[in-house]
Amino acid sequence: MTDARMPERWLSDRRLLRLSDAAYRLHLTGLLWSVANRTDGEIPEEDLPLLTRVDAGRTDELERAQLWQRTADGWRLVDFEATQTSAHELAVLENNRRREREKKARQRARARDTNRDDPEGLSPGTALGQDRQDRPGRDRKTSATLCETCDGEMSADAVAAGWTSHPACDQPAWPPVRQVSA
Repeated sequence: MTDARMPERWLSDRRLLRLSDAAYRLHLTGLLWSVANRTDGEIPEEDLPLLTRVDAGRTDELERAQLWQRTADGWRLVDFEATQTSAHELAVLENNRRREREKKARQRARARDTNRDDPEGLSPGTALGQDRQDRPGRDRKTSATLCETCDGEMSADAVAAGWTSHPACDQPAWPPVRQVSA
């Protein structure tokens, strides 16, 4: 979700205070439209009719107030770069969120796979070692090295080899590991 911002200083900005209601509405609607369509403050002339419930004939007033600037094919919102997030920055943020979602999905899938492989069928969220003590027919582990991030068990070989990442959570395994008794 993308949000447009109306800076607090606009509450006392003479350029905005002197606008007619129709021009003020056109300016804010143009700002919202530009953010939603990721045009970085550019409003092509052919898109002006897409701004709903505004008087598109008020562009001259916005130009006189130095809020909009005429371009070869439409208008540019003068303060856009200083007040809004660019389309490129929004794409970077979305990409980061997508990668984090995919990372979490991989973590959950690994956790589900680990629980399926567990002969005792522990449900997700059961801490390693809890409810495993004193069960007949089960060899108890004396200790395990767990990742601080996901509590996934690190193999002794991986810890001894000095692995720098934990395969289950893609987080550094050294130094955030701790020893627990099972």
